[in-house]
Amino acid sequence: MAKPSPASNTRGQARSPVAAPVVFGVLCIVGFGIYSNTFHSTFHFDDKFNIVENYLLRDLTRFWPPLGTRWAGYFSFALNYKINGLNVAGYHLVNTFIHVTNAFLVYLLTLSVFPVIKEAVEDKARYMAALTAAFIFISHPIETQAITYITQRFASLSTLFFLLSLLLYVKARTGGGVKLRFYIPAVLSAVLALKTKEISATLPIVIVLYEYAFFTGRESLKKRALYAAPFFIALLIIPLDLLGIGAESGIAEEMRVRQVKDLTLLSRQGYFLTEMKVIVTYMRLLVLPVNQSLDYLLHPVHGFPDIGTIASGIFILALIVTAIFFFIVSKRAQRPLGLIIAFGALWFFITLSVESSFIPIQDVMNEHRLYLPSVGAFMAVGALAAHVVKRFGLNLYKSLAVFFVIVIVPLSISSYLRNRVWKDDITLWGDVVKKSPINPRAHVSLGFAYAQAGTFDKAEEQYRLVLDRINPQSAEAQNGLGDLYYKTGRIAEATEAYSRSLANNPDDPYVHYNLAVLYVRNGRVSEASSELKEALRLRPDYPEAHNNLANIYMMTGDIDGAVVSYRSALRLKPDHVDAHYNLGAAYLKKGLANEALAEFEAVLRLNPNDSGAREMVMRLRGG
Repeated sequence: MAKPSPASNTRGQARSPVAAPVVFGVLCIVGFGIYSNTFHSTFHFDDKFNIVENYLLRDLTRFWPPLGTRWAGYFSFALNYKINGLNVAGYHLVNTFIHVTNAFLVYLLTLSVFPVIKEAVEDKARYMAALTAAFIFISHPIETQAITYITQRFASLSTLFFLLSLLLYVKARTGGGVKLRFYIPAVLSAVLALKTKEISATLPIVIVLYEYAFFTGRESLKKRALYAAPFFIALLIIPLDLLGIGAESGIAEEMRVRQVKDLTLLSRQGYFLTEMKVIVTYMRLLVLPVNQSLDYLLHPVHGFPDIGTIASGIFILALIVTAIFFFIVSKRAQRPLGLIIAFGALWFFITLSVESSFIPIQDVMNEHRLYLPSVGAFMAVGALAAHVVKRFGLNLYKSLAVFFVIVIVPLSISSYLRNRVWKDDITLWGDVVKKSPINPRAHVSLGFAYAQAGTFDKAEEQYRLVLDRINPQSAEAQNGLGDLYYKTGRIAEATEAYSRSLANNPDDPYVHYNLAVLYVRNGRVSEASSELKEALRLRPDYPEAHNNLANIYMMTGDIDGAVVSYRSALRLKPDHVDAHYNLGAAYLKKGLANEALAEFEAVLRLNPNDSGAREMVMRLRGG
């Protein structure tokens, strides 16, 4: 019998006890069943910023060349918008399909980590490990935020490209050397992962870890380093994106500015110490997924750490050291199940390191950050399940049946119930408030949700609760009151509330805009103009502010200035109906009838029922 070639990862020839299409089909049934109650859940929180009001999504031509931070994620949203506009069901269906695909990739990846299989019992263990990892991944409640919260497609899609790149790399390296037909797509998939979310920066490290753990040939270290080198070179994408190289203005650019700003809000030391407790909480949620929340109220550590932080740090360090030791021992002793468990544990800490180490992020904890790290944790659990099957010689199918009944069914029910919380903003933020009664952001967000639903008394109650009991200086609560007062015609009180909000947070462009609207209503045109210019200084790509500033120019007779500002609004938001109509009126003032006609026709294309635009078109056409 011929020996395996160098770096061989050749699999045994035993017939697969579970066909891959069957696995994928069952994963689809389980995954779409769990998330079936989310398909009409509304947009939430950052969905407004990233999707609902993201003008970039309206024009696919803006996505070439592929520049800007998180390009691939935004491009996927743009495709969604092209197909189904802002119909939320389309976004949820795509997110769920990504999750199902990722679960299948977890299944394939777990199969790939087993070395040469010589005995049928090893084959049983291999498939027990892969199926356990995949089905825990697809059914675990901790994954719901990365799937049901539409914006967190950044996490799930980057994970898809991450897993696909690793699997293609394994395929390219299996049998010795490197097969370019798999290797080149592996590098391209790595690039897409890096262009989706920055957590993919850990991919080259995971590749090196996999190379050392599971490829058993005698190729030189230099040659292996060359195989991994392009993946490390690809990491340059992240600093180039964060520096804004070649990026245009827009949501992607604002995302970049936010990311860079995050780096200055918290000290690296304080964030690192805070993450010690956060990581322990993450591990607890993987084992016992209860009391989940969209918004955990955790404060960064300042100064000397407390006993809990120190204990958490020692616990995490002990786990990492144990995993490394177990990894080395299992490698030398050629114990595949032990090696997989250690590999999974190290995967967890490596892939979590980008968001839970020294790189400060304003929100110190979010469940969707566990999406990629959980793959390693569930692979380790799968290896433990395989050990049990192998150790006691259990029947694979009976073991799987018991596993589904006592593990997957409860996890699936928990995920389904958790997804009910995401029905709308009232149910979502109501859940956060229930679990964290002193969370000011949760109360303000719940107040905004009530206001949007027209329940103004409950909205005011939430804003007042924050200002009276939690944070009297809350700019967000004051802004909420301003919105509420404006909607109910209490203009003087609205103006006062907005002013108090700006006193506590002068860099909020939206409050400057809101205050400008009130000033215009009260005839304070000069002050309104100042507020709009300040809003645009803080956020240059604010189409509503450009449109309203142009309106002021029209009021004061500066027609040329108005035309420039209307055009700016339309450059940012080409489907801005009011800006098209107003620009048409400005062109008429300048005697440019043909240009005015084009703008009024644009209004009718966007809103065929606009009687004012129809009348202007008929008049200009001589009808």
